[in-house]
Amino acid sequence: MKAKDNQKPELLAPAGNLECAIAALQSGADAVYAGISRFNAREMGENFTFDDMSRLSAHAKKLGRKLYLTLNTLIKENELEDFGRSVEKIAGLEPDAVIIQDIGAALFLKKYFPQLTLHGSTQMGIHNSAGVKTAQSFGIERVILERQITMTELSSIVDASPLEIEVFVHGALCCSVSGHCLFSSWMGGWSGNRGRCKQPCRRRFHSDENGTKKSGFFFSTQDYYSLDMLDELTEAGVSSLKIEGRLKKADYVKNVVTAYRMMLDCDRSQRSRTLGEARNILSNSYGRKWSHGFMSEDDMAGLIHYESPGVSGMLAGEVVKTANGGFTASVSRRLHIGDRIRIQTKTGDEGPAFTITKMNRNRQPVNLAVKGDKVFINCDKEIAQSGRIYKIGDTSKEAVKVPKDLPLYSRPAEIDISIKVNTSGMQISISGVNGAAPGTALVWEDLSEIDTAEQHPLSEENLQEAFTATREAGIRLGNLNAEITGELFLPAGRLKKLRRGFWEWAVEQMAPLLDSKKVSSWLEQFNHDQSKKEELRRISISEEAEHEQTVYNPGNRVRNTGLSDIVRAADLTKAAKSGEELLLPFFCPESRLADLKEEIINAYRMGIRRFRISSIAHINLLKEAGITKGGINTEGVSEPEIFISTGFPLAAANSYAAEQLKTAGADKVQLWLELDHEAVTEALKYWPVKAEIYRKGKPFLLATRASVSVEGSINDSRGKFFTVETPAQRDIDYSGHDKPGFLSCIFPQEVLALPEQKGCSSFYDFSRVNPGDKETEFNYDFSLI
Repeated sequence: MKAKDNQKPELLAPAGNLECAIAALQSGADAVYAGISRFNAREMGENFTFDDMSRLSAHAKKLGRKLYLTLNTLIKENELEDFGRSVEKIAGLEPDAVIIQDIGAALFLKKYFPQLTLHGSTQMGIHNSAGVKTAQSFGIERVILERQITMTELSSIVDASPLEIEVFVHGALCCSVSGHCLFSSWMGGWSGNRGRCKQPCRRRFHSDENGTKKSGFFFSTQDYYSLDMLDELTEAGVSSLKIEGRLKKADYVKNVVTAYRMMLDCDRSQRSRTLGEARNILSNSYGRKWSHGFMSEDDMAGLIHYESPGVSGMLAGEVVKTANGGFTASVSRRLHIGDRIRIQTKTGDEGPAFTITKMNRNRQPVNLAVKGDKVFINCDKEIAQSGRIYKIGDTSKEAVKVPKDLPLYSRPAEIDISIKVNTSGMQISISGVNGAAPGTALVWEDLSEIDTAEQHPLSEENLQEAFTATREAGIRLGNLNAEITGELFLPAGRLKKLRRGFWEWAVEQMAPLLDSKKVSSWLEQFNHDQSKKEELRRISISEEAEHEQTVYNPGNRVRNTGLSDIVRAADLTKAAKSGEELLLPFFCPESRLADLKEEIINAYRMGIRRFRISSIAHINLLKEAGITKGGINTEGVSEPEIFISTGFPLAAANSYAAEQLKTAGADKVQLWLELDHEAVTEALKYWPVKAEIYRKGKPFLLATRASVSVEGSINDSRGKFFTVETPAQRDIDYSGHDKPGFLSCIFPQEVLALPEQKGCSSFYDFSRVNPGDKETEFNYDFSLI
């Protein structure tokens, strides 16, 4: 859905805390996005207390700006009740939308909190119009696109989209396709899909490719910058321009928002001069080197410079010596009390960040250190020897002016009224008060006679316009039903007097009800639904289901199997065998959608009736290809039954995600392979469809369209080994091998091997498994963070 012609896109800014939010709004942001301490993709950040979020909601509404709350993380089954309780609180703040990643969360929120507007996070990995259309079927109203798309692809997606489209325009870039990265989780259970990424892609890795040793930061991308592309983005019809940076501080937010606001508002004749000014402001934002991200094939080719770590901030010194309570620093750039710094290790791992609160020079406290000084900086974090000091925030910049005593948000009571008007007067019934007990009814009357109209008779629109103005901050009009008997005349002055009389009476009468706490029914309904699902699940589990298995084993890579139930699109020239599944590639750019749909249709013509989907985009593609359940062919003969399975990297972490996929046509849903044993066991109690577990294989840990300068075996300084495929084999990649922009993938050296699970069928992917490979249970034996 294109934004209206000549309409500026929304400028959307990050807010890690209240100060950052105020900085964004003061600098010209149209909207801010922020998260509470749980259930968002930046759980390692500072985030908001509920009271501060309440204050932000009230302040944004007062300014006429928007607030989007982030709930963009995968949710385990045993977290659903806590998730609902969190949503119940934040729903009371009336955010303009909530941003979600989990497709189960979309169903959960539509069922229990239908008043909320849903935006699909970039963590959903949506990168084509088919994915957007599927998101629409889930009740999502805006999609934040995956960042690994070109400008040409973006324009085509917007043209075909039924929804508003939001894109990132500035900030740090993940190397991996969003929502599909297991790298951090594989390295120790810190899941990037649950807001806990430890950024292993920023580390130094080593390779021995064809006998040539090489080491570098092979997956550390530059930052994204698009000040000089705003006209193109606006002309493409993008609805919202999003700045990354919820882990950043207020000075960063202020600088970046100011720069982008300048460019959006300036006259086109002043673009060149304004761009120079805006770039100067951005230069104080302490980011990595700028790039245009994935906006073109050339950009993808130059996005990673593996020789340098590409760390954020400005180099300000080096750690000379560590000690209890701090470290000695050799300073190369001005440091001041209140500055934010990060200590970067030689391996490239993201080091600790903190605000300088105390410095000593020659055992004397100082506020300032300049180039050439050696000072002791106090901190309580573990500091690496010989680490580099990067300044990431500057106290010398003008302070953000946070308004004093910001009020908490008080949600207005919403009432429905029914108005009856005839020549004998007016009667108004209050038929609903949020917060009132069921059946509560209040009636107000004014029985002064009303004249008949010679012209301009009273209408329902007149009443709607008049009674919407309540003059009370704590109350607002919901629905209004009107019953007007005859052609009546009410002068504007009298109508205003009637309205005022009603609302004065209503406020007084409803005060006790408005003070009472709202009793929510969502939890009672949720518990009922879970109980029903548990009963149905218990009935549906059969002994046969435990022994069902699907195996992908091209070339019989593992001895004594000889099984191959999976066929790739590239292998369709071979006659399809009975029972084979077509494995659909999870990544398909807009330019290849028509090709993929044709291959799906071709597979069906060749006898394929089983399809394995790995992206929500496939739901829409199958629908457009005419792949439906059952049906009659042109000769009037019943077609064989279609069977749809889901698999990695399509995430189903809870029973609501499984239900969402079941409703979309899935017959079997694979549990998300990051889940620990407890999470799997809990989810299976309520799984509403055939369940599958990824029993064995080497799933990709990171997939990227960026040009990666290494292939084959690599390892990090901690002795972890991986394999890089550049490009990845065809079962992963559908982006085209004849030009830049294909997918490179990192695979683990170890094999993920999980035990059999009662009530689950099994999935085996032997495509990269070799005899003798070491095995691991990944997160299965400990609680996933």
